[in-house]
Amino acid sequence: MTPTCLRLVATALLIHALAPGQGVIVPGPIPDRQPAPIAVQTTLLQVHARIVDGTATTELNQTLRNLTPVQQEAIWLLPLPPGATADRFTMTVNGQAMPGEVLDAGKARQIYETIVRQRRDPGLLEYHGHGMLRARVFPIPPNGEVLVQVRFAQVLPASGGIASWRFPLRSAWADGMGPQKLSLLAEVSSQTPIKTVFSPLPGVDLSRHGECQARASFETNAGQMPARDLELHYGLAEQDFGVHLLTHRKTGAADGTFLMLLAPKRDWPKSDAMVRSITLVIDTSGSMAGEKIQQARGAVRQFLQGLSPNDFFNVVAFSTEARPFFASGPVLASKEHVQEALAKVEALEARGGTNIDDALTFALKNATPDCYKTTTGTPTLVPITVFLTDGLPTVGQTDVDQLLAQAKAHNSNRARVFAFGVGHDVNTRLLDALATKSGGDRDYVLPGEDIEVKTGALFTKLSGPVMTGVQVTIDGLMTTDLDPTVLPDLFVTGQMLVVGRYRGEGHKAILLRGKVGTSDKEYVFEGTFPAENKANDWLPALWAQRKVTALLDAIRANGQQPELVAEVTRLGKEFGIVTPFTSHLILEEQDRVARQRGLDPSAIPVGDPGVWGERMRDLGRGGLPTSALPAEAPGAAVRSEEATKAKDLLEGKAGESGADAVTAAHSLLVLRAAAAPATPVAGGRVAASGLTSHRVGDRQFHLIQGTWVDGAFTTDMQARVQKVEAFSDAWFALVQARPHLAQILAFSTKLVLVDGDAVFEIG
Repeated sequence: MTPTCLRLVATALLIHALAPGQGVIVPGPIPDRQPAPIAVQTTLLQVHARIVDGTATTELNQTLRNLTPVQQEAIWLLPLPPGATADRFTMTVNGQAMPGEVLDAGKARQIYETIVRQRRDPGLLEYHGHGMLRARVFPIPPNGEVLVQVRFAQVLPASGGIASWRFPLRSAWADGMGPQKLSLLAEVSSQTPIKTVFSPLPGVDLSRHGECQARASFETNAGQMPARDLELHYGLAEQDFGVHLLTHRKTGAADGTFLMLLAPKRDWPKSDAMVRSITLVIDTSGSMAGEKIQQARGAVRQFLQGLSPNDFFNVVAFSTEARPFFASGPVLASKEHVQEALAKVEALEARGGTNIDDALTFALKNATPDCYKTTTGTPTLVPITVFLTDGLPTVGQTDVDQLLAQAKAHNSNRARVFAFGVGHDVNTRLLDALATKSGGDRDYVLPGEDIEVKTGALFTKLSGPVMTGVQVTIDGLMTTDLDPTVLPDLFVTGQMLVVGRYRGEGHKAILLRGKVGTSDKEYVFEGTFPAENKANDWLPALWAQRKVTALLDAIRANGQQPELVAEVTRLGKEFGIVTPFTSHLILEEQDRVARQRGLDPSAIPVGDPGVWGERMRDLGRGGLPTSALPAEAPGAAVRSEEATKAKDLLEGKAGESGADAVTAAHSLLVLRAAAAPATPVAGGRVAASGLTSHRVGDRQFHLIQGTWVDGAFTTDMQARVQKVEAFSDAWFALVQARPHLAQILAFSTKLVLVDGDAVFEIG
């Protein structure tokens, strides 16, 4: 039968009944049996971590619902993250303290293997060899709920100045069912200033509070659970800048992958402060009437109220012509000037045409205040233009190529342009090119979204520039495929992520150079680039995703040049990334692997249900109504849809303006924002219906006639295949001897995998 996909519920999981009303673990060999139906479901999971000087106290609150008409008893299990050692553990069920214990890796392994044999489920192998927390939950009333509260503390592992907190969210899947709702709040405080904070999980909101505090929050509902554990990495430093390094490199690999986090200290000295000259160019044409003009006024007020006294600023409203608040150009953000500008905001009305030419020409030609045109020795000026429009150019120059040429010619001050397109009636090619060619960025405010929310986030990000002309080099190490290729300015409220590949190894000097205040400065840091590092196995996919999105931007700007499309497709195929150009290549790759196995690709059934479809059938056989589950894997189709929309834009089918064009341009940003490929990086339980290619760690597998085959498999390996029966003693011995395969073996019990010179067929 098809293997089930039980996960130890990160917060609650319940080893289901061996007989009605009973859920204790029975040690020793267990006869083969059908998986028991789901008895208890987590309806709400709240994770609150307080991290103080490297020690984390994690509190879990979860509501468990009994789905059966009989009382349930269960064992609650939580695998500890690698390197974590809980120094205390308490559990409360409906206000009553329950005894619990902390198990070492050896004892936990015995329990894992017992459950795996009992359940005929490989999912627990993902945490094979980890420590574990265990407690008994009783009673769980028929069709009722209990509130379980858990608290444990741990000393966080740290390496290279980075401390890492992890919560085993992937274990929060029980037979394909995750929590109905999940929320995370992680609060970090430290006596040493926190320089960098990063999470590889898309959707995590990171914020800073002063020099020594940071917060991470995340919330989602059933059907949208992420496919990776919750992770938070933060780095400490007492220098002006913090530079922290994360690496990954497979054994024997020619190249490794790195992620470098750069951030300045929050209390930047005034003596080294840079000065912003920021011009807000805002569309007030007739199409902005109604709610949009009200939100636009709010955005201008928000901008003005966030200025610092040493900033220079201007607001250029435009419709049929440009109407700058200050005709002479940017003025000092004195109290009087700001009050004068606030008064003018109330007079903004939506009327007239859209003269983008006039507005951009004025803003870019006048990006520098008069006093900076003649004075020397003043702090470095950082000119910024924020451009917001909801319409196509209708007055003055309307040709997009001419508008871009004029913008380049007028931007002698090298202002960074940050563009916002509001609604569907904007030219996406114009906005994208204005931003990317000036070193800025762009975003789209879709119908129903709030202008103030998006502009407010940008204004916060752009506050307090501290370094321009940023360059990072690593002495004695070859680095390639860096993203971004041109580093943006560093701001006091933000941090910079640089990803790339490296060749060589060892302890190296990292040099950070740039303009600070009035001077060119250099800072030296140290980092280790190892010959092998199995940690951070999400890094290659992150690098590939960012590389792909940079290539898609280049295709958007320069057309579908064969070499650009070829590189996107190569990366998409190698790393299992959903891109506008890889769907057909995945099928070609499956055909290749099938032939290597000696099979006829034409015999491969179309629309194989994949692991998720198998899981649904198993649950139906087990007696659970499948209506209780989402019809498809959580979020599995979302990025595929985004890629399809983006492809229309890249091929010119979506045009440059209108709903299709804006939706497609927004899809490119969605693909860019993701920190990992759409295909879940681990755990076949979330494989989508119809999914026939899947990435586990750094391996790509293809579903061929019911068996997942390693993409590295070749014809000459056929004679070396060793067959191993799932759940047999040999299967567990394989995990013991090669623990790095546990994550792959947890994915499925029908697969062919390559490990060095050895080839195993699990069946």
